Amino acid sequence: MAEPILDPAQPVEIKPDPRKVAIVGEIPFAGFEIAKAITAAGMVARVLSPNSAVEAKLRELPHQDKLEIVDGDLGSATAVSSALEGVHGVCFVSPIGLGGRLYRSAEHIKDVTQVVQAAEAHALRKLVYHSALGALVGAQSRALQDAAAAEALISNSRCEDFRIRSGPLMGKNDGFMTEIVNSARTSSPVKAIFGYGATLVQPLAITDFAQCMTNVFVPGNDGLHKGVYSLAGPETYSLLELTDSALKLLGRNKVKIHVPLFVLKVLTSISSSAKFKERFNMLFDAFAVEQNDVAKLLGSGVKSKTCAEIQRELIAH
Repeated sequence: MAEPILDPAQPVEIKPDPRKVAIVGEIPFAGFEIAKAITAAGMVARVLSPNSAVEAKLRELPHQDKLEIVDGDLGSATAVSSALEGVHGVCFVSPIGLGGRLYRSAEHIKDVTQVVQAAEAHALRKLVYHSALGALVGAQSRALQDAAAAEALISNSRCEDFRIRSGPLMGKNDGFMTEIVNSARTSSPVKAIFGYGATLVQPLAITDFAQCMTNVFVPGNDGLHKGVYSLAGPETYSLLELTDSALKLLGRNKVKIHVPLFVLKVLTSISSSAKFKERFNMLFDAFAVEQNDVAKLLGSGVKSKTCAEIQRELIAH
């Protein structure tokens, strides 16, 4: 069959490729939701998948034609480079739960350094780092100390940097609200509370967080200013209040035993568990802020999910 003759008088339609965004870091929980939101927005998500179980979960996402998977984790410079080659930007996601950072906590700074180097080598436009409310060099917990150090590395990169700070994220298997609900659900009549449960938090639903992160990359938002954004849920609660809320929704009554802070301090001094020490140290850090930038990234007309809504969802499952 003869090739069709093109009319030189007619313009040739050139369809641009969808914008491509790499997602690296903690994938099964937060990264999965970001990939879901990015592909739903018509962009391509290239995900660095650390194992076959994570890849299998990613294969359950809709819009498979907008999904690319690179095998490997942040410990492999080759895998990181492959994930970042030819993309518009990268999203480094690393949520923090009650026990500290959920993914590769010990190697976090090394991982951030490697991602920054790859982003610069491939001349990425946007470098988005998931930091934490309360990120501070002088913080008690290592997770927040590392978040502050990582922010410095990100801001000194040659890419357009976005440091997105969030409070604890809420959703199934979040390492935060799931733990609170599961603890309230047990048959034990007693509930131990570290200290007085006074640590304040502003939890954010994972779906709202994922949409905020996605909107940084949407083509129409290319004029969004780089810098620090603080994302928090619509409500501030103490850990004790969240425990009481979960118990009430479940219809449970438990005797709450408060473990004094001085007792916990003694236990951390003799314990060899880094996770236990981190959990104790995080009781003294701040996870709440006055300035909340959710409306800037999510949209002023969008209502964020509340803690009670998320707790009901978790209880239903």
